[in-house]
Amino acid sequence: MFHHHHEHHDSPGSEEHKHHGMSTGAKVAVGALAVGAVAVTAVAVGGGGYMLYKSHESHKQNASTTRLHIRLKDAHDLIAADHGGTSDPYVTFEVAHCTLKSSTKPKTVNPTWNEDYDMGIENRTGKIHVKVYDKDLLSDDSLGYADVELSTIPDNYPLELSLRLTNKKHQGVVNVAFWITNSTSSADAIAGTAAAPPAGYPPAGYPPAGYPPAGYPPAGYPPAGYPPAGYPPAGYPPAGYPPAGYPPAGYPPAGYPPPGAYGSQPGYPPAGYPPAGYPPAGYPPAGYPPPQ
Repeated sequence: MFHHHHEHHDSPGSEEHKHHGMSTGAKVAVGALAVGAVAVTAVAVGGGGYMLYKSHESHKQNASTTRLHIRLKDAHDLIAADHGGTSDPYVTFEVAHCTLKSSTKPKTVNPTWNEDYDMGIENRTGKIHVKVYDKDLLSDDSLGYADVELSTIPDNYPLELSLRLTNKKHQGVVNVAFWITNSTSSADAIAGTAAAPPAGYPPAGYPPAGYPPAGYPPAGYPPAGYPPAGYPPAGYPPAGYPPAGYPPAGYPPAGYPPPGAYGSQPGYPPAGYPPAGYPPAGYPPAGYPPPQ
């Protein structure tokens, strides 16, 4: 368990001591995340980052098979918090009870990470809180923050975002991608073995497995030979259809429909319409339509 950061910034057993070539300031095990004296456990995750567990709820959430994937690329024009005109930036991603922390990049305001992480999420509500800090021995200064709605994150392919940071100088952009997957087993998800999409588009696994569903469209649809050759058949409709004298003379009968039987206007259609003998006998003429 790690407590407030300044109590252990030289802790020889801290995880980050295993990363050689980092400055003393970068070896602090857990950055100041406004957790006060709350006990925090930091567990190294793939990509150089750490998962910070603050409670039982953190472990429960991260066991979810629904995974939020994060690809932290780089940042530009961050605030220079140190006297030398640079910062030692790192980024945290907080969703509900879980927080992921990136590695720290020393002495730069244009850091490049190219780190991939993932965490469990229990639903699609709420926000991803993205915060950038300057690593310091005594207290880590905020370099700005941005929020992303979880409901906007797609399944199985990365949503590329350039997040403009909110801070007193309106300065700094973080380039990051988010996507969500559903792993088949919790153990795979926690181990971080859920396959991340490779560079390139479209990523592997898109469209999702099982889409379109097996058997769609069904085999044999449309059936072979449909529509059949020769359809409609030559000579259709046949010569002499409809037959001469159809409809018969005097149909419909005079006076039908009766006046006022329907319609809002009395006398419409007028009595005697259509006239008796319409259409005339012999219409349409025999042999119409003509043979094909």
